[in-house]
Amino acid sequence: MACLYLDSSALVKRYVQETGTAWIRGLTDPNAGHECVIATITAVELLAAFYLRTRVGSMTAIQARQAETAFRGELPSHFRRLSATSSILDHAMQLVAQHPLRAYDAIQLSAAQLLQTQRLATNLTAVTFLSADQRLNRAAIAEQLLVDDPNQHP
Repeated sequence: MACLYLDSSALVKRYVQETGTAWIRGLTDPNAGHECVIATITAVELLAAFYLRTRVGSMTAIQARQAETAFRGELPSHFRRLSATSSILDHAMQLVAQHPLRAYDAIQLSAAQLLQTQRLATNLTAVTFLSADQRLNRAAIAEQLLVDDPNQHP
């Protein structure tokens, strides 16, 4: 059983058809047996991504509402959520000074690092950080996380 940390650019692929969708759906299927972890902020980012797509015309309002409903239905059972604690936010402030990250991306990375630290301290397997954001992936690699990009799995 792997521990997968998904940022919003990876998670959106579970609900919107694009490159990497089949791969993400397979990994996040409860029958796959993986622990799927997201930050609490990911829910906001995900819904923002759905509704932005309606504004730019790549998704209908009905499709966005269906994606939102599916996500809300799966949220309690499919994903473990990490709260944006003060320690995560403090570390995110350090990360933005070290890497060219947007605020939420720094929080995503900080949360994944906290999860990694907790797992390694208890002799559990390392976290795999899943993101389709290249800047965030470079920062995660620099911070020594194992990274996989869903766009590399068509």
